[in-house]
Amino acid sequence: MQRAPGWGALMAQAQAGLCPLLRFGQSPATVARHAAQPVYMASPYSREVVGADGVWEYARSVEVVRKAALAQAALMAAGVTAMSPIVMSGAMVHATCRFEARRAAGFDGVVDPLDGAAWLQWCWPLLRVCGAVVVPDLPGWDRSAGIWAEVMFAIDRAIPVFVYAEVGG
Repeated sequence: MQRAPGWGALMAQAQAGLCPLLRFGQSPATVARHAAQPVYMASPYSREVVGADGVWEYARSVEVVRKAALAQAALMAAGVTAMSPIVMSGAMVHATCRFEARRAAGFDGVVDPLDGAAWLQWCWPLLRVCGAVVVPDLPGWDRSAGIWAEVMFAIDRAIPVFVYAEVGG
């Protein structure tokens, strides 16, 4: 079961030297200095792509995937090879949803964008082969249970984590 994100407490541990592999306030340039192999880019999705009615929206999904792709491109420009499950899965979701579903709110496609269990299973192999986890400062990153689980997975396995944002409280 995923725990609710507790970034403030985690940042305090990192600042106290209790979690030296976790670094806040980072950038693509600092990731490039420390990451010798491909990195896993954790970015928000599920909570960011639903409307007030809780229904998946194609336009929101396209925008979230676009922002993740821009963060991935910034890493590439810094010389870092980054795997972004959101960019890859977004392409699959958008390619497999029917045109009618794009016009209307809701999803009717082959790959369910909100099936958390399926996506978690799909993402873990990618996470396991990467040398670091990168969390760009994208809207919703600090509310994402998926990112929290990915960061906890990395910390438990002594995988460095680079978070772009500073976290207060």
